[in-house]
Amino acid sequence: MTVTHKLEFLVRDCEQLYMDLQRAAGSGQAPTSVRVRLVRGDEEVCKDLGDFPMGDPAAVAKQIATSQYTGMIARMQAGKVDVKYVDVIVGQQRHRYAISELAA
Repeated sequence: MTVTHKLEFLVRDCEQLYMDLQRAAGSGQAPTSVRVRLVRGDEEVCKDLGDFPMGDPAAVAKQIATSQYTGMIARMQAGKVDVKYVDVIVGQQRHRYAISELAA
């Protein structure tokens, strides 16, 4: 029996493993990943999406709002979870983007 792995999940798992190894090694290098969270209108984090490869925070947020997470965000909103923002955290800096603006 052959086990198949969707390419996007394989790439994401490999990137996550790489980032975990970088963190464990304690390298003094610049961050190689950003933390992404979905935030409600009342500032409460409703879903931590984990680490993503480093990139322009606005581009990362746009990718979240227009990718496979679009369905998850819609289901959360339909279930009465007031998802308003995507937070992209780079080191100690937080970049906040309104989902309504990203999806437009």
